[in-house]
Amino acid sequence: MPIVQAGSFNTTAIDVPDIYVQVQPPQALLLNGVASHIVGVVGTANWGPVNQPAIIAGMADYDRVFGGLVNRLHDAGTAVAVAIQQGAADFRVVRVTDGTDAAAAVEVDGLGSFTALYTGSHGNNIRVSVSAGSRKDTKRVVVNLTGNSPEVFDNLPSEAPAFAAALQMALMSGQDISRPASNLVRFTPAAEVTATIENATYALTGGTDGGDVDSFDLMGSSGASSGLYVLAGTKVSTAMVADLYDATTYVEQTAWGAANGCYMVMVGQPGETILDAVERKQTAGLDDHNAALLFGDWCYWRDPVNQVIRLVSPQGFLAGKYGNLLPNLSALNQPLVGIVATQRTGGLTGALKPYSTAELAVLFRAGIDVITNPAPRGSVWALRGGFNASTNASINGDNHPRMVNYIAKTLNEGLGLYVGRMITPDLLMEVRATQVSFLEGLVGQGMLVSMDGQRKPYLVICDRSNNPDDRLALNYLQSDAKVRINGIAKRFIANLEAGQTVVTVED
Repeated sequence: MPIVQAGSFNTTAIDVPDIYVQVQPPQALLLNGVASHIVGVVGTANWGPVNQPAIIAGMADYDRVFGGLVNRLHDAGTAVAVAIQQGAADFRVVRVTDGTDAAAAVEVDGLGSFTALYTGSHGNNIRVSVSAGSRKDTKRVVVNLTGNSPEVFDNLPSEAPAFAAALQMALMSGQDISRPASNLVRFTPAAEVTATIENATYALTGGTDGGDVDSFDLMGSSGASSGLYVLAGTKVSTAMVADLYDATTYVEQTAWGAANGCYMVMVGQPGETILDAVERKQTAGLDDHNAALLFGDWCYWRDPVNQVIRLVSPQGFLAGKYGNLLPNLSALNQPLVGIVATQRTGGLTGALKPYSTAELAVLFRAGIDVITNPAPRGSVWALRGGFNASTNASINGDNHPRMVNYIAKTLNEGLGLYVGRMITPDLLMEVRATQVSFLEGLVGQGMLVSMDGQRKPYLVICDRSNNPDDRLALNYLQSDAKVRINGIAKRFIANLEAGQTVVTVED
């Protein structure tokens, strides 16, 4: 009485009389929407892996992995800190350098050298202490770095050659399951170990950040898997290259975003004029809905670590808001916290200088957005337009690319299970049912809404009408879906008729 999985047993070639139980999988595959809140950040740091994505959930994570935010241009930590204030809580951060970064180290005569696991000036805070071990005639090594738990390697041999070899192995591979390898340092024994092992503390020095990066360092390349291209495959839904205002990179950033289903947040040169911003965008050839381009009116922000008010890019504010906003919604008129002032206000001492309607119209028609105060909701800092970088009025809302990416990435990740199946009428129905179930779920969550209460805001076709015999003979399977994305209230016209002769009786 065998029990088999459906599809693994040829039921047309049974010779022995018996009962054969085939376990059938559910006929309808259910799709769960992909994450739409992950924010990608590319920038510099004073510690941590280079050109490798790191999962960051908060500033404690960032401090541990990348050493904390730094008061300088292109700092990834600053962007993360600003975005966290807007509610974002899931990041993929990539550290880049200019190639001059160096790891901190210290040489112990006759014993060997300790070298920081990563490059960066934060490694200069590493301290390695040697003391008596828990057992007789052993040594204990403790590695400390601000923001990290102390790493304790106990009961190492006390004799020099054996100590050096054991320490190298312990730091590189760990001692046991409770004491894994060091996340901070490595040790290289001297060619000839002759020193007596003394109880002492060693300070690592010489670590440098390599933080003087340019556009090439930040953008990187797919071939070298560096810079922005490292974020490919990390499932980020919104991404930014910190403080990169080089207009010659706009099209490349947008193309990367389009290829990866990611909405890019870009920025103009700090202090630029409106006409200059429009000209730079046009010269760059940017007219695409896969990115937001913020006007170069940079923001003053209170740095909680360095205790100063700094001029920072507005990218982090908007990217952070998108990381805390459903993809069907717009950041238009949503409050942005932490902004003290902007360059437009005349700095920290200037009076508020609202943008005129004419100025805003020039920016929005060109596909450039801006953070302002006041906003339609009142005296708050907020995104003023809710536009992407496209000049096509039918797709230039910031909710459009984010919602389209969300649906497309969900289908891309979920429908692959149908590849390799035999094409049958049942398969066509299953493919359609899977998509209908997902889209109906969006209706249930209020992310898609029928405007007349009758017609569905979507249509899915997967039957013989779009799968004729000549296509099936070539092993093609086609499904066609149409989804109507709800618009955003941007131009609210409230009509008022008032006067002594106004008639208010309804028909």
